Amino acid sequence: MHSLILAWASWLLGFMLPMQHAELSFYGETVELTYPAELFANGTLYLNGDGIDNYLLAVEGKDWDVIHNQLDAYRHRWELNDWLYFKLVHQTLDEIAEFVGEPEQRLLEYHLLTMAGFDTRLCYDINSQDVYVYVFSGEAMFEVPIIEDDGRKYVNLSAALFPRKHHSRSLNMHTARPNPTGKSFSFSLLELPRLTPQLIERPYFFTYQGEALTLHTSSDRTIIQWMEDYPFFEEGLYMQIPMSDASSAQLYGQLEEMLAGKSNAESLSFLAAFTRGAFDYKEDKEAFGFSKPMIAEETLFYATSDCEDRSALYFNLVKKLLDLPIIAIAYDDHLSIAVASDELIGKSYWHEGRSYKVCDPTGPSGTSEVGNPPHGYANRRFEVVASYTPSVLAKATATSK
Repeated sequence: MHSLILAWASWLLGFMLPMQHAELSFYGETVELTYPAELFANGTLYLNGDGIDNYLLAVEGKDWDVIHNQLDAYRHRWELNDWLYFKLVHQTLDEIAEFVGEPEQRLLEYHLLTMAGFDTRLCYDINSQDVYVYVFSGEAMFEVPIIEDDGRKYVNLSAALFPRKHHSRSLNMHTARPNPTGKSFSFSLLELPRLTPQLIERPYFFTYQGEALTLHTSSDRTIIQWMEDYPFFEEGLYMQIPMSDASSAQLYGQLEEMLAGKSNAESLSFLAAFTRGAFDYKEDKEAFGFSKPMIAEETLFYATSDCEDRSALYFNLVKKLLDLPIIAIAYDDHLSIAVASDELIGKSYWHEGRSYKVCDPTGPSGTSEVGNPPHGYANRRFEVVASYTPSVLAKATATSK
């Protein structure tokens, strides 16, 4: 009965309200849309194979280009990656198509993602009446349901929106493959979107060789907001995501003055004193109640952080301020950073023909010694999960081969 009422309401709207105008907020930006109401008059959705086919047939008979083109324009204006574009699609339908019900909204998301060129799949649970949108992705993701079909892995985007919610594992897969050679969906953040920053400034206190120091810099709350529910990807990628232009300009400018006249070894020691001392140490479970790896911008924003978070910040600082070769090294219970510099004294670890020495960004607070791994880690095995090589050195290495 509920579905029939919704279908009847959508049919009436299609004829009574031919054009609609909507305005919604997306991470501080304003999204304005104009569209015909008849887009949502697609009849009753019966959650089985034939019912989904019939509903999608009605959807595909409408001119969805009018919404797709407007959303795609916002995507390019703000340089959104695939995940944030999906968030834009989801939020748009959640607001302008609320009256058609959640299962119908998921089908409309599926349709718009297919129009955007992705290889999409649908799964559904008859008992709970839940619909899940899956998309092909070649990237490694964690704590997100994934299925495999015909040699391709598909990520459950609907579940990824609510990472700490229980989702049904007993699903029916819809047979349709509307875009089987479609492009891979990417969660990559090597370039930040161009959303208007909301800068939050605060002081950072630390000591270096007995001297109490303070610097003031900002972090972008807009980034913090869209990272709050970002799906987990490979830990090495957190190291390589840059800080916002506004935050990095302030932070790097102050640190450049503080590092003036210092050698590379002294600078690495100084930066370690900053990342060790400017934040309180807390494990994610204690601070947030769940695992939360952070990018550098988040490390600046939150008062507490752990080894993964400080490593992401230190990685960015060394890369931008010193331009030295860096690797992020993952032990079984700790993440750290090692740097290639002839000035460093300590235990050498070789990686791709270079000698690296550990510059642990985590602690203990009030210390600044670098060059050796933390106590108890000298002979522990580790995995290199991220690396950076200055372009000059990279070209020289390539030429010598």
